Amino acid sequence: MGKKGINCEKDNCPLYSALIVPLKDLNGDLIGTLKLYYSKNNTIKNSDVIFGKKLAQILSLIISISKMNKNLKLATEEKLRELMANLSPHFLFNTLNAIKYISKKEPRKVNKFIDNLSDLLRYTLYENSKLVTIKKK
Repeated sequence: MGKKGINCEKDNCPLYSALIVPLKDLNGDLIGTLKLYYSKNNTIKNSDVIFGKKLAQILSLIISISKMNKNLKLATEEKLRELMANLSPHFLFNTLNAIKYISKKEPRKVNKFIDNLSDLLRYTLYENSKLVTIKKK
């Protein structure tokens, strides 16, 4: 690349050459660049190019995974908000009151009631359809 191609704006810039490697997402789209600068002229070796490419692959993967995690978190939060909006507060209130009543009369059944409520809430969270038949559950 040479000293002019680096575009170092410092007087007496110590940089002489650079290796620039693209960072790409999992679809192959450009998301940035990795720039490795050298302070000596003509010092870029084949091993530096291989190192730069491998480092760019690792950074690209880390960035892609980070974006996927962020999107997954946003989708999960959206699904939870949707669930909470669809879950009738009266249903939950009545169910908890029923569990409280049963706990006094038949304490052994409380675990089963709580497990059933948990299963229902979990199913509702992961089920994509709006209506679920009793037969399906």
